[in-house]
Amino acid sequence: MKRKDNNGIVLRKGETQLESGRYRYRYTDNIGKQHDVYSWRLRPGDKAPDGTCCEESLREKEAAINEGLTEGLEPWKTSTTLNELVEDHLAKNKDGWAHSTYNTYMASYNKYIKPQLGRKKVTKITTENVYEFYNLIYNNDKEPKELTTMKPINLLVTSAMQTAVEQGMIRSNPAQGVIGKLKRKKTDGSKTENEDEAVRALEDDQLRKLLDFMKKYYSYLYYYPLFYLMAWTGCRIGEVLALTWYDIDFRKEILYIRRSLSYQKHEEDGQRKFSLEPPKTEAGCREIPMLAGVKDLLLEMKRQSPNSKIISFGRECSLSVDDPTPFVLHNRDEKLIHYNCPERKLHAIIDDYNARHEEPLPQITSHVFRHTFTCWLCENADKGTPMETLKYIQSILGHSDADVTLNVYMECRRKKRSENHEMLRKIAADYY
Repeated sequence: MKRKDNNGIVLRKGETQLESGRYRYRYTDNIGKQHDVYSWRLRPGDKAPDGTCCEESLREKEAAINEGLTEGLEPWKTSTTLNELVEDHLAKNKDGWAHSTYNTYMASYNKYIKPQLGRKKVTKITTENVYEFYNLIYNNDKEPKELTTMKPINLLVTSAMQTAVEQGMIRSNPAQGVIGKLKRKKTDGSKTENEDEAVRALEDDQLRKLLDFMKKYYSYLYYYPLFYLMAWTGCRIGEVLALTWYDIDFRKEILYIRRSLSYQKHEEDGQRKFSLEPPKTEAGCREIPMLAGVKDLLLEMKRQSPNSKIISFGRECSLSVDDPTPFVLHNRDEKLIHYNCPERKLHAIIDDYNARHEEPLPQITSHVFRHTFTCWLCENADKGTPMETLKYIQSILGHSDADVTLNVYMECRRKKRSENHEMLRKIAADYY
């Protein structure tokens, strides 16, 4: 005899209507374990009883479960939230990340992911959900974000959803590629091109104008050495701030990059403190050629420094953030520099420059100096074959993966494009 529900509808195998009127579907997974799913509606067109939620019907859930089982998925893990997977990812990588990196990801998780998208079940998250979540943060009217500040959020969400794919919870990663689709709103409501294009290297003349402007005005002269070193070494700001006189070999004309200076909140007492950390990868420990301008600047700084007696042969030594003596760069109080201060000052300098000149400079972050130096290397370094040149540039930048050097930092600047255009015109003229 066929079983029926209270409305006389024939129930399928595994389906049951409980005394409350709610429907249950019981199934067995691929390893023989039983699972239950519930719904107040049996079929898609049925109306949910008054006072109950209008969720997916039982047979819609059955279809998804059976399709997932056929494809080798594990649909019984539907209760897993994004927060659970992100927290698991953070815990697994804590020991492998630099302290500053972990703190950055943790802050992004707590502030943005955890209270919003993180509460959703991973099986319910769609590409549209991820895009709307990113767009809400990125175009926040009160606190609009640069695309670079979105990257920790995107890494955590993408990694967590990839774990869901690998564990058989979902078929594909809904966060894959979403970050590239973000567009920054203009004040008139229209949209610009992908904001990722804003991270552009300066042209040679733009860099020269900016550095000359800093030297010209006394209030900016104090920051000139920092930005000049970044522009002509390609170092990250934390690496430049961590430079000591022991890392500089004037005889061999080499800078040794061994550490980075960060200013992060510590878990032990919740206080923000300076700390010295090794580079993120082994490739980050590297040698950088000391160009003529860099050498002249450092020699002059050393002559004016109260620490001029430190003999530097590029040797390693024990350091403490409590003793700023051997560090090359200090603030006006002879203390270590918090990297946010130069960033704010750079914006102010460019704003002032643009107010005084008809041809404005682009508003940039300090990391653009690294991009600019990479372009200069590409245009001027010649180590034989293109692959040898790429590997040489990769070693100077400290990238463990050449793809990062090639796809993120290398670009064809305006002047170089013009030179290439002219060269092609001449070749074509001779050809015809």
